[in-house]
Amino acid sequence: MGRSLAPKAPSLAAPPATPAAPTPPAATVAATSSATPTTSTTPATADPGITRPPVGNFYDKAASRHPIERRLVAGFDAALDELLPADARRVLDVGCGEGNHMRTVARRLPGALVAGVDVAEAAWLAKWHPPGAPVTVGDAVALPFGTRCFDLVLALEVLEHLPDPRAALAQIARVCDGTVVLSVPWEPLWRAGNLVRGRYVSSLGNTPGHLQHFSRRRFRRLISAYFEVEAVRRPFPWTLVRARARPAEHP
Repeated sequence: MGRSLAPKAPSLAAPPATPAAPTPPAATVAATSSATPTTSTTPATADPGITRPPVGNFYDKAASRHPIERRLVAGFDAALDELLPADARRVLDVGCGEGNHMRTVARRLPGALVAGVDVAEAAWLAKWHPPGAPVTVGDAVALPFGTRCFDLVLALEVLEHLPDPRAALAQIARVCDGTVVLSVPWEPLWRAGNLVRGRYVSSLGNTPGHLQHFSRRRFRRLISAYFEVEAVRRPFPWTLVRARARPAEHP
């Protein structure tokens, strides 16, 4: 985990809305989005503050022992590593879930300040992350941060869960002053793969929680509406894009 974004840096964010349950101690610096590729398999428990399961697909690919799934996840991780910039210092992981990608970035960029945000209840975030971790509850379409305050923003396996991915991209563009790295499942291959394995047959292979279905061309076209695309990686069955924030417009 990267160093905590301390509350004494007020330029990072406007004060976040008070969540329904207590947040981790350093939660004043982050907020937002949906489930990541490694969302929890654990159902809601009787723990205080937890009233519902995490949002999205609960299958933990990173913890799978199946050799094919491990190989696919390793391909995703290798592509992500290729796309991460070497000079990022203020990082936001939108839809951080259990923090697997936060930890990846912290190892890759040991001097970076790495914050995470997710729509899961604060009590879930407190279970998933160590005390003092800079994570909190928030929505991808209403990020409680100042303009252009992060030089790297991740949204990995998030946009397919959102009713309005364009609204989320507009918010990411607002808070980003550098690089974005985004990923989605490659459709229709993702659903086809589910059907081949006999999963979600009644939903024609659609993974629960997937509201959007991006072909590679459609995904790149969508990102290009908000950023300058720099690189694309295609680890089966995902599409990852690295792009640059456009220069700020001045009146």
